[in-house]
Amino acid sequence: EEGYKNYHLTQVSTYSTYIKKMLSNCKVALATAASFLLFMCIIDPYVVLSKNVSADWLIAARAKATTNRCDGTNEQLYQQCLARGGDLTDTNSTSTQQNEERVKSLTFPLLTSPHDPDGIPHRWLVMAKNNRQAALQAYHATLDWRKQHGVDTILAKPHIKFDQVKSIFPHYFPGRDSAGNIVFVQRPGRLRLDLKHELNVSTDEMHHHVVYVLEYCWNILSPDPNSTMTNILDLKDVSFSMFHNQELMSFVKDIVSTSSHHYPTRSYKTFVINAPRWFGALFNLLKPLLRESTREKIEIHSGGKSQDDALLRLLGNSFTKELMSAYKDDDDKTSEGPPNQVELGVNSIPEKQMRDFCVEGLDYAGMKMLDVR
Repeated sequence: EEGYKNYHLTQVSTYSTYIKKMLSNCKVALATAASFLLFMCIIDPYVVLSKNVSADWLIAARAKATTNRCDGTNEQLYQQCLARGGDLTDTNSTSTQQNEERVKSLTFPLLTSPHDPDGIPHRWLVMAKNNRQAALQAYHATLDWRKQHGVDTILAKPHIKFDQVKSIFPHYFPGRDSAGNIVFVQRPGRLRLDLKHELNVSTDEMHHHVVYVLEYCWNILSPDPNSTMTNILDLKDVSFSMFHNQELMSFVKDIVSTSSHHYPTRSYKTFVINAPRWFGALFNLLKPLLRESTREKIEIHSGGKSQDDALLRLLGNSFTKELMSAYKDDDDKTSEGPPNQVELGVNSIPEKQMRDFCVEGLDYAGMKMLDVR
């Protein structure tokens, strides 16, 4: 009898431990799924007026001497570069004037709405469901955030770690969808934290890059104040164990917080592709908690022909071979992509233009891009 009692207590303890562990995993999964769902719907930047970027500073960049360049490897020299707008070679009035003109042409402030009595941009009113007090508070919080982090002039500042962050966290603009919306692809399953550590890239620098890309998107790539975005969230290689990585979750939460508070209502559609089965199950649990307008924007696909057909209908000629469920990247060079595919995907024209823009800014500042390896 005593032996049976001890055995029974052991079994209860074992099951109790198992249940606690299972509940803990469920909490982590639900929290992470919620973060991903927010991440899908948050690329919704602010209202800005269309501005033409002057090419004068780009011409001046090509003519600059390459002596005394700052390559970012010396921290003190790098800080001096930033303090002078990246220019260590000239401090005369002519170069100062050119730098001021360049900064002016690449300054994109968050503008007030001339049609609103309080100047609240329409997007903040939509986000706050026409609650004017809440919208005004959120708008002022965004203005403070932009001032604190120098977001208005972020595109005028040198970005030496552009290539490095792109290698750590794969994301790109393949083109536009069938309705003319810019398409943004993100692949969180390919995020390389090991490379992040190897290259000594901080989470703040990762965050800075994401803001840089969003500012480029809505001010240069697609500056119409009514522009929206189609988000493709590729969950290939996403594993359940990633949800236990605090560094990864911290990065996702930072981006979610920044985007949801300071870049509202720019989403047109969100496609989650190559989703694991458990992700679909978690989404179905969370789906009732989402607004109907949000639910209508989200589609979940788990690969196969139905996913490819849906992407082809949505993206048209911007449907690239690396998004095909049967495509194996470098492991399968024989895979054929969708028809009419010319300079798309990670090598698309928008991607090349954005990198050229970044490189021209570095040339003007007398700096160079840091290598990935």
